[in-house]
Amino acid sequence: MEIDIMAYLSSLESKLFSKKNRKNVSLDKDWPKSLNLNVPGVYVFFENNEPCYVGETGNLSKRMNDIRNTKHHSLRRSFGTNHFKENANWSKPSSYVSFHPEIESELNFLIEKSLQVSLLPVELGRKELEEHICSKYNLLGKYNNRGQRK
Repeated sequence: MEIDIMAYLSSLESKLFSKKNRKNVSLDKDWPKSLNLNVPGVYVFFENNEPCYVGETGNLSKRMNDIRNTKHHSLRRSFGTNHFKENANWSKPSSYVSFHPEIESELNFLIEKSLQVSLLPVELGRKELEEHICSKYNLLGKYNNRGQRK
């Protein structure tokens, strides 16, 4: 049975990592709706063609909308901290506090310039696929972190 599960996860991973499945990230308010993916799934962000963050969600379009707001997406907070922590205006963001407006503006530009995303509808095994990819590509600690969800 374990072999069947690994084959299933590998098949999903292959689809998710396909270059033809990658999209440039847009922080335009209409971009998430244009994806037309109001379904559960798994997503991977790529930086310099390397996976840098994996997540799973009950609604891919809504989750892509969350990347527009520092309070709503941990990737945005981690990415911003990684790139702007030496900025004089930097202070630690959270689900309650955004970055300084100057950093928010620069962060928007950097996300659109530097990141691509691949989205895959997945009904069964989203969490298992997320954990498989996170482990295989050693993503824990870069931008992925494991904490308690609200």
